[in-house]
Amino acid sequence: MLKLLIVDNHNSIRSQILEAYLAKALNKRAQVISAGKEATGIDPQAIRIMAEDGYVIAGQTSKTLKEVEAYPYNAILFCAENIMLEADLKTEQCPVFYANFSQIEGFGGVERLQELRVLRDEIKSFAKELASTLLK
Repeated sequence: MLKLLIVDNHNSIRSQILEAYLAKALNKRAQVISAGKEATGIDPQAIRIMAEDGYVIAGQTSKTLKEVEAYPYNAILFCAENIMLEADLKTEQCPVFYANFSQIEGFGGVERLQELRVLRDEIKSFAKELASTLLK
């Protein structure tokens, strides 16, 4: 069974959204877990925009890499290329994937919410393509 680790800075937006989409797309053929260099909690607006698309991520937790370093992953996905250098993970034993999703800054507001919706749609499309690749 595929065990995919998604790595991001804070495990609050991008990686949480990606975890939800990939977990559904890969169904029971993979275990998907996300973590960040820091755990900061799930962004409330990320919860909202995922609910708009029929996904409940409110129950997911923000995890640090230290919490999952013993996780037996056999594929890693970095939400941005620079994170790989900073994460200090052993990547030579498994396939590594990269996504260069925008990082959303700030808190609240209608404009930020719209930026998150655009990001969500980019991540959804990426997750669909990646799931297809992983299942080949």
